[in-house]
Amino acid sequence: MSHDDVLFETLLQPHYAATEARISALDRGSVVLVPQDTTSLNYTALQKSVDGLGPIGTTAEGAQGLHLHSSLAVTVQGLPLGFLDAQCWARDPEEFGKKAQRQALPIEQKESYRWIKSYRAVASVQRRNPQLTLVSMGDREADIYELFAEAAGTPSGPKLLIRAKHDRALQEEPARLFETIRAQPIAGYQIVKLPRQKDRPARAAKLAIRFAAVNLCPPQHKAQLPALAIWAVLAQEEGAPPGTEPVEWLLLTTLGVENFEHACEKVAWYTQRWGIEVFHRTLKSGCRIEDRQLGHSDRLEACLAIDMVVAWRIYYLVKPRWPLQFPPSVARSNSPS
Repeated sequence: MSHDDVLFETLLQPHYAATEARISALDRGSVVLVPQDTTSLNYTALQKSVDGLGPIGTTAEGAQGLHLHSSLAVTVQGLPLGFLDAQCWARDPEEFGKKAQRQALPIEQKESYRWIKSYRAVASVQRRNPQLTLVSMGDREADIYELFAEAAGTPSGPKLLIRAKHDRALQEEPARLFETIRAQPIAGYQIVKLPRQKDRPARAAKLAIRFAAVNLCPPQHKAQLPALAIWAVLAQEEGAPPGTEPVEWLLLTTLGVENFEHACEKVAWYTQRWGIEVFHRTLKSGCRIEDRQLGHSDRLEACLAIDMVVAWRIYYLVKPRWPLQFPPSVARSNSPS
């Protein structure tokens, strides 16, 4: 693992190529979902014997380890095809606590640039496979205006499906994003099977679906960026069990959402994002990557690249099917779609 040619990115190149081959073999017109997500790898117990780690918690002196950002290609039925991009790094403890200074930096010099870098890796595959539709997905952390601007600048590139975090201003609208979409009529209801989590049993959630086309204004400190025309889909749970926080997803997408069926489709696709969380758990609990004792972060990263392929193979063989199958079971409202 300490050989100069045994590198994280080098080791994953054959897997990227094999993943693209599996994607290219899909039927013309198929949709490939590519959720991306970040997880931290905790080596605090080993930090005295491992060099090159960085803070992964809220303080520079706290938990130490590495960060991993993965982009996993899956079919709309949930079959994991492999990775299209992965990034691993250690945060510089000298830069910890300088958030205000980092905000003034261009996106290319920020840690959040990882989302755009992964999107560009997916875009490369999309260019070589124009017969397919690739959709880059992310949770609230991926709600970055530059990412939407990147997609808007490449209309033939991958589409985006991102859960909203920021209540952005809208063009020619007095209300902001969240208020505007919540004011839309309910188009119908969708049933989503939610998997079990730590202290939450699995359940079927009844989601009220709203959608609308919106024009986002750039943040004030990014006024040089263009306004963006996208679609918003809001899924709000009704009748959640007592003491349980109701599900509420506001999804932003560059895909057209012209009717209720389109909106349900995007919600169903978003549930496939959970698969990358399953993969990360497999990597930690199955491959036990956090127990590796290799003396330096570079060696840990090289070993991580191998374990990622192993964990993907385990996940591929299991092929979980907890998200709903589309078309969903729905109870339509009387509102026009």
